[in-house]
Amino acid sequence: MVDFVICPLCCQSRILNKTGNWAVERGIPVGPIKGQVRFDNMVDIENTHIIDIRQPAGRGSGFPSTGEGYTLAKMVEDEGYRDLVEQIHNQVTKIKEYLDELLE
Repeated sequence: MVDFVICPLCCQSRILNKTGNWAVERGIPVGPIKGQVRFDNMVDIENTHIIDIRQPAGRGSGFPSTGEGYTLAKMVEDEGYRDLVEQIHNQVTKIKEYLDELLE
């Protein structure tokens, strides 16, 4: 059994504790083990890209980042993304209110 964490903001899921066991058992080289998912490591929220612009590189090459993107402030100014910022605000508010109740 494997524990997955489901993000209360976006509902994306990922393994709670990344151990690399699958690769290690098969002799596949792995990079540093990432460990447990964290929610306190978002750095510089004012300058971090929330939307990352990526270039499709073709089959099997993924989507490398162009280094361009949208911060929350830039998203608010763009009508195409403003609604997304409002959704984030509303969901974060609900999460905070519920956690405040639980942690009293």
